[in-house]
Amino acid sequence: MTGRIIRTELVRGAGGPLALVVLAATAGVLFTNPDWAGNWNGLAMGVRGSLLLSCPLVAMAGTWAVGRQHRRQTSELLTIAPRPRWQPFTASWLALTAGACLGLLAGWLTGGAFVLPVATYIGLGWVATLLACVPVLGASAAFGMLVGHFVPWRLMTPVTGMVTGLGMLWTQSSVSGGLEWLGPVAGNSWLGGTGYAATTNALHTAWFSGLALTFLAVASLRRRILALVPAALAVAAATSLMALPQHWTTEAVAEEQVCVTNGATVCGPRYQEHLYPELAGLARPMLDKIRGVPGAPAQITYGGAEGTTLHESTPAGTLADPADERRALAYWLASANYRCPGQPFSEGSSAAARWLLEGIPGTEGLISGVPVRDRDWVVRYYAALESCDTPAMHELVGE
Repeated sequence: MTGRIIRTELVRGAGGPLALVVLAATAGVLFTNPDWAGNWNGLAMGVRGSLLLSCPLVAMAGTWAVGRQHRRQTSELLTIAPRPRWQPFTASWLALTAGACLGLLAGWLTGGAFVLPVATYIGLGWVATLLACVPVLGASAAFGMLVGHFVPWRLMTPVTGMVTGLGMLWTQSSVSGGLEWLGPVAGNSWLGGTGYAATTNALHTAWFSGLALTFLAVASLRRRILALVPAALAVAAATSLMALPQHWTTEAVAEEQVCVTNGATVCGPRYQEHLYPELAGLARPMLDKIRGVPGAPAQITYGGAEGTTLHESTPAGTLADPADERRALAYWLASANYRCPGQPFSEGSSAAARWLLEGIPGTEGLISGVPVRDRDWVVRYYAALESCDTPAMHELVGE
């Protein structure tokens, strides 16, 4: 009987449409911010981040489903049936949770279809980050059903969504008083090999599982005192979660430094290695111009204290704006990450970057408003930059 109710809710109830809604929300978040391109850990973190949009929608579906039961007076009919009241309530919850999880899984598979052809590592730490989404969706559905059970008001569906969304945004804000880890998404680390630690994911799973069971017990059990058991689990998990000294971890294989040579050498962390051949092609004409110049970089380096950073990429793992990326590379090659402070060095780096771009097709107008220099000036510029010689740089800029 329970299985039949679940299938009915999935096919004819809110479970099926909810799967499509969660799929659209997950895909929308992922493709609006494709920083996860080519990176399994980044994709899992992106899916986790999409819960900020999906959870309010799932809570709304829970409230709507219970409200529909009230409107059809099925709750009164179910009290006549020779089975516990919690059974059909739990079956409806399972159907909603299953629908939401199917939508989330479809969103992840959509992103995975783009990651698979270009990913340079797999890793396993991100799997727990993805699995922890299941109890979060379950807790959202249970909360919505709890609200719908006690407040059978037609307008409670959007109200539930707004309350859930505001609550999750509150945990993200600075006024949450350090409670950000009680939300499903904490921090803004969607890149590289950085993700939630295994202990954090385990406690998140316990926290949201306890919340879901507590909401279900309060809404469906006659002896509501039994809700204290999952509530105790939730409190214990939340207390341990807040007390953790470290919530993040880094996958060593993702952050491992690798180099790719494609006319020019580009080095950086493995998780973005799929972009290095394209970046090497952009950097090669500029590196050729400064080859042999004392103090000038001989390769492109990403990450670390002295390395540059990538700009936006496409979901397919290519550069979204190659011209802008080339301009950023020119500035990095000219300034070595601005290791010398001061206005003269800033002006000098702009002039050197413009010289690096001169003569390269498609770079016209990328850097304007600075004088055009020659190779002799650039040689003297790098000599002054290497020793942070401010008087010499003043003289160069004033020429």
